[in-house]
Order: sequence, then structure tokens, then C-alpha cells
Amino acid sequence: MFVNAGGDAFSEAAGGITFLGDTYFDGGNVMRTNERIVEGGDYPFIYQSARLGSFCYRFENIPPGDYVVDLHFVEIININGPKGMRVFNVYIQDEKASFSVQARMLHFGLTNLYK
Repeated sequence: MFVNAGGDAFSEAAGGITFLGDTYFDGGNVMRTNERIVEGGDYPFIYQSARLGSFCYRFENIPPGDYVVDLHFVEIININGPKGMRVFNVYIQDEKASFSVQARMLHFGLTNLYK
């Protein structure tokens, strides 16, 4: 399941990739840019939107099992802001994940396996 946070749905028949539009969230606001993202890989449009503020995503009725959680981040506003401005936590199944991330680079991914 891919969710384009703050953005629209997209489906690529050839690659079989489908991004859901920004769904399953509670709270926050959307920020978008039309700036071209040059290091965005095969799907740079996903780095042109973001959900900001106090928010959460909740995915209901997912079958039990092992899942890979792959988060991608982009700094689309105030890239020269003070250190620590974009500190946040990630919770999975109502438990705080074992890391906290600062989004200070153009984009990066974190991959962890959870049961």
C-alpha cells in the first residue's frame, strides 16, 4: 500500500504501482509545491506534497503479519530553518517506534520490519 501524503492518487498500469490519494489521516494540513524535484526517483510527484502539523494515519483491518514500513520525506519549505524544527515520532500499532527522525535532507527512506 502506497499513500501519497498530501497528494493525489496515481496508478501506473505498466509497473503495477498504485498510490492512494491522501487518505486514512486525522488532522494536519497540506502543503504543496510545483517545484521540480530532480532527485525524486521514478515517482518525483510524491515529493511535491506533505501533511504538516499534528496528524496521524490509521490503517484499519490490515491482516496480521509482517510488514515493511518505508517512509519517504522531503523538505519543501524553510530548508534553512533552525536545527530540530522538524522533529517527530513514528508510532506503529500504538507503540513508539525505536527511532526519531529529523527531515533535513531532500528525501530519504527508512525501512524497518514490524510484526
